[in-house]
Amino acid sequence: MQDKIHNWRTTALLLTSILIGAFVCWFCGIFLHSVDRFNEESEHGVPATERSNLRPLLDDGNDEARTSQ
Repeated sequence: MQDKIHNWRTTALLLTSILIGAFVCWFCGIFLHSVDRFNEESEHGVPATERSNLRPLLDDGNDEARTSQ
């Protein structure tokens, strides 16, 4: 980048602004409250305990891996 711009101050300012933008994105992702939807019921009304026992849509052919039919 320095070879194209030929100004070290502009290059340093540009790289610093990129790092500050990355920090702001990281801060928002880490410290702002988000809703944990893991324990909520699905839109079909199936509780989480029953969802974990369902057979996957892509079956690998292993009959022992199936927990419910």
